[in-house]
Amino acid sequence: MVVVNSQDIAEALLDKRSRIYSDRPYVATVKPYGLSVNFAFIGYGDEWRLCRRLFHQTFRPESAVKFRPMQIRRALEIVVNLIDDPQHYHDHFATFSLSVVMSTVYDYNISARDDPMVQIVIKALIPGLTLITSERVLMLKTFPFCELNFLRCDSINTTRTFVKCSTKVT
Repeated sequence: MVVVNSQDIAEALLDKRSRIYSDRPYVATVKPYGLSVNFAFIGYGDEWRLCRRLFHQTFRPESAVKFRPMQIRRALEIVVNLIDDPQHYHDHFATFSLSVVMSTVYDYNISARDDPMVQIVIKALIPGLTLITSERVLMLKTFPFCELNFLRCDSINTTRTFVKCSTKVT
C-alpha cells in the first residue's frame, strides 16, 4: 500500500499520470479460463480504450434511453409471470435478466416463458461459476505454477459438476 499525504503529489500521480500508474487488478483465474477477452478484465491500453469508446457510445445515459421501452415491457412480463406462477420465481428472474441483456446486446428477443436460449445460457454459465471461485483465485495468485494442475482437474471435473448443477436448472 502506498500512502500519499500531499494533494499536489496525489494529483500529479493519480490524475496527470494515471496512464502510467493505473491498471485493472490482477485476477489469476482470468487467463486460464479464457476470460481475458472480457472487457471487464482487459488492462488499460489501446484495446481497452477502443472497447470503452464502443461501450460508451451505446450505454451512456443519453443513448441508454432507447432501451427503456424494452425494459418496461420486460418488467411487466416478469410481474405477470410472478403472479401467474410464483413457485418458479427463480426461472422468471433468470428470464428477465437474460431478456434485457440479450435484447440490448444481441437484439435477440427472448420469449416470456420457456425460451430455450435461457436454458442454454444458464447451462453455459454454471461451469464457469462453479470453477472460478475466490479460493481458486487466491491459490493461483499465490502459487501460479498450479495453473496447469487446476486446468487439468477442471477438465476432468467440469462434466460432473455441470451435470450435478444443471439438474437444478432444468
